[in-house]
Amino acid sequence: SPLSSLLLQVSALTNFVLGKFFLKDFVREKFVKDAEWFEKINTKVQSPLEAFKVALLFRLAPLLPIPFDAHWYVLGVTDIAPQYFFAAFFLGSLKTTLLDGLIGNSLIAPALGLDPAHPPPRDP
Repeated sequence: SPLSSLLLQVSALTNFVLGKFFLKDFVREKFVKDAEWFEKINTKVQSPLEAFKVALLFRLAPLLPIPFDAHWYVLGVTDIAPQYFFAAFFLGSLKTTLLDGLIGNSLIAPALGLDPAHPPPRDP
């Protein structure tokens, strides 16, 4: 639903901002202390296009050896600009949002006796 998609964006952006402006030292110490993978990522995100690609990749296929929700804090600690993070996160979230809606509709329609291929006409 649009509301769940909006709240997903807000929560990820909140984590990103917390990592970038308030918890930078904590995140570096807890998750990326002397991690070679972090230095490679931080070097990669210096270019706007590469920053967008890295953030999109994190959303589509979480690869880091840390909890999934910590990805947004870690990206906040890098030099990636918020607008590139937000755009990539939004685009990457569309896949999940659309699939969840499609699967949910396919599961609920038969339970309610509805045919998703032939919805009932709407009242004007």
